[in-house]
Amino acid sequence: MKNFIFFVFFYLNTFFVFAQTYYTYKDARPIDSECYRVTDARPSQFGVVWYEEKLNLNQSLNLEFIINFGGNDAGADGMAFIMQSRGKDVIGGSGMGLGFTGISPSLGVEFDTYNNGSSVGDLPSDHMAILQNGSVNHLTPNNLQGPVTASATSNNIEDGKNHLVNIRWDSQTLTLEVYFDCQLRLRLKKDIVADIFSGKPEVWWGISGSTGGAYNIQTVCLKKEAVLKNVFKDICPNQEVLLTGRTSSDGAYQWTPTTSLSAPSSRTPIARPTQTTTYTVSYRSDCGITVKDTIRVEVVPFPKVDFGTPKEVCPKRTVDIIPTFTPQDTAVRYRWSTGATIPKITVNQPGQYDLTLSKGNCNVKTSTEVIAGKPPTLAPNQQLCFTGLTLVLEAGTSEPNLRYLWNPGNETTPTLSVSQSGKYEVLVSTEAGCEALRTIELTPSPTVKLGRDSTLCEGESLVLSPLISSPNPSVPYTYAWSSGATTPSIIVSKTGTYTVRITQNSCSASDSVQVTIQQCDVRVFAPDVFTPNGDGINDTFQLFITGGTPHKLTIYNRLGLAIYNEESSKPQWDGFFKNALCPLDSYTYIFEYKNLKTSNIQQHYGSVMLQR
Repeated sequence: MKNFIFFVFFYLNTFFVFAQTYYTYKDARPIDSECYRVTDARPSQFGVVWYEEKLNLNQSLNLEFIINFGGNDAGADGMAFIMQSRGKDVIGGSGMGLGFTGISPSLGVEFDTYNNGSSVGDLPSDHMAILQNGSVNHLTPNNLQGPVTASATSNNIEDGKNHLVNIRWDSQTLTLEVYFDCQLRLRLKKDIVADIFSGKPEVWWGISGSTGGAYNIQTVCLKKEAVLKNVFKDICPNQEVLLTGRTSSDGAYQWTPTTSLSAPSSRTPIARPTQTTTYTVSYRSDCGITVKDTIRVEVVPFPKVDFGTPKEVCPKRTVDIIPTFTPQDTAVRYRWSTGATIPKITVNQPGQYDLTLSKGNCNVKTSTEVIAGKPPTLAPNQQLCFTGLTLVLEAGTSEPNLRYLWNPGNETTPTLSVSQSGKYEVLVSTEAGCEALRTIELTPSPTVKLGRDSTLCEGESLVLSPLISSPNPSVPYTYAWSSGATTPSIIVSKTGTYTVRITQNSCSASDSVQVTIQQCDVRVFAPDVFTPNGDGINDTFQLFITGGTPHKLTIYNRLGLAIYNEESSKPQWDGFFKNALCPLDSYTYIFEYKNLKTSNIQQHYGSVMLQR
């Protein structure tokens, strides 16, 4: 027998409210926070304990409570589980009415402890049945299932013991089951909402009881969570919701899904769902049976926000942040960290931009990053020498997805073909609009010509002097010969290739010439006249030779006397004899030379006229 603690309480009229969970009416009284005395051991008692909130029969239910019918086997009359749609200030008849008779529309499960005879179809044993519309007569169509002996092990439930009653309603299969002391005693398959409550699923529920001429103390203990709160509406995303499971006989719980739950094996985990989620908890009932309850948390729906790839913003530019909302929701309000209240914004600075979506009292914050755009990396500015041929200029980058604009030309390609000197610029920009400028200046190159290849006889020399053409002839040149000379011209007398490179304003041009020295037949070149008058023109007598080398020169006067003799590689006579200028006359000479082919010394004879 349960130990009851009695409290002193005040009451007004005929009802009591205890802990704002259950509502007592007529003779029913609270004992403690969970237990109620439905009737005293007095005749003609009737009372009822109503739950404060309605049930929704469109959802499955699993109700457990403990009832005690007293210890007097000759007592009466029993109790009933009732679902009805008339309100909380409702109770049926006393005596055999069990506080249920006359309530319509309704569905009741009677626990009858008194045999009222065959006229109403009662059983001799304490029995139970499912009835509708306030009838306790088992012989009418209002009797939906039963009667059956209440206990599977005894004909008497007025034994002073606590008995566990379990009412299960499956809204999917439309099946009502009644368990007594963990044994299934009644099963009814019926569309209760449509057939009894005219399609209205919300009903009040409670436990009633009555006495007549015979009586018992009849009590019921109803857990505060007897009706599991299985729907939470208008929950904000990530808002904390305390889920509460019924008491497990072994203290073990398993919630699914486990995502967004603080403690999936706790009786009271905290959920922080981001979208509507139905949680299922498995536990063992007082009968040791694994049962499952579901709790649906309905989260205020917000559209999914997609900002796409991070935006780039370039100096002196702006960028549009245009999020995509899936699905579109006209009820959503927008507020950016910039203060804007429109779906998209235009910004000109890098940084994080927050967007808060509001709907009702709920807010969801998301953000996107705008990064500082980088201009393309280009090769350094360049100065090139233009030789007059077609030249291909390059922008100087290998980065992808760039835009180009050349000036002059307005070409939009990575390269530009040019055929004249000048200053060229290419503006290169990224998709975000970051720009870089590269300048290429084409400076005209000079041209140089050394002439044709030459062939000389041994002993001869050639002056190489380049012919230069330049758009800027006033700008000086520098010379670099393959011989190492840096003079504007050179004298060559050996076989070889001679190259000159001239440089003007860092632009260069070069040319080469082939000079060939060969052995030729001897030829002597001698003047007929010379004038040693000191004017610096033709003052000496000198012979020139090809195919040989000078060896000796001897001069004779008319008398045949030798007046000048010189043995050298460059003999020459200045017209003097014994420090005196010779008279005007014709003089004979013998010119000795070495033949380069034969290496023999040979002579050449001739005369020369000395004049003033």
